[in-house]
Amino acid sequence: MKKTMTAGVALKKLTLFLPLLLFLFFVHPTAAQTTVTLRPGESIQEANDAARSGDVILLASGTWRDENIIIRTSGITLAAAPGATPVIDGEYRLPGGNSARCDPRSGNCFVYTPLISVRASDVVIDGLRIYQSRGRGIGIDGAQNVIVRNCFIENVRSAGLHVNNSSQVTLERCEVTGAGNYATYSRSSSELDWPVIVNTIHSSDVTIRFNQVYRNWGEGIAAGRNSERIHIVGNRVHDNYALQIY
Repeated sequence: MKKTMTAGVALKKLTLFLPLLLFLFFVHPTAAQTTVTLRPGESIQEANDAARSGDVILLASGTWRDENIIIRTSGITLAAAPGATPVIDGEYRLPGGNSARCDPRSGNCFVYTPLISVRASDVVIDGLRIYQSRGRGIGIDGAQNVIVRNCFIENVRSAGLHVNNSSQVTLERCEVTGAGNYATYSRSSSELDWPVIVNTIHSSDVTIRFNQVYRNWGEGIAAGRNSERIHIVGNRVHDNYALQIY
């Protein structure tokens, strides 16, 4: 009789504490996915820094002019809100830092830093418009399982999309035009070099598909040095200053 009562008391206690145990073991560690929508004037970088894996940051229509975004949190999505057209405009001021090279004719300079830099894995960037970066448009560095899609990149000083030391990256349905515009005149590579507009360096298992790359001051698409298993499929590449695809 005594043992039966003890078991009954224990069962009641377990029943009382079961919701708390479920919260501690299942809800608290993983945290529910959060979706936030930002409007111009609200900091994209601050939202990225506060995000956890699984969070989605949506951008409403409008222009952000003071953002040089670095994504350091794995598992997040940075995307246009449904039907929105968000613009990240560097105004040729951002990114900052010392110039990598300058054009002696125009005085235009560029840096290698991208306006949006992905330094984390399992990241999605979708539907953004990138204008007037002083450096690259979007860069992926030291990451895995990254998708960049439906982005429009125009009039940036250096490359449009750059993948470095990364793997399992997909660049799809993006449009890049007017990139490499720090020097917009006919020249030889010995006089003043030009960038590769969509490029991979030290990377593997990268898919570049269904993009439009045109009217840029550089080479169109390249599987760059020390890269392997780069799949370049179904892109429209034309009217670039140097080679189209290599």
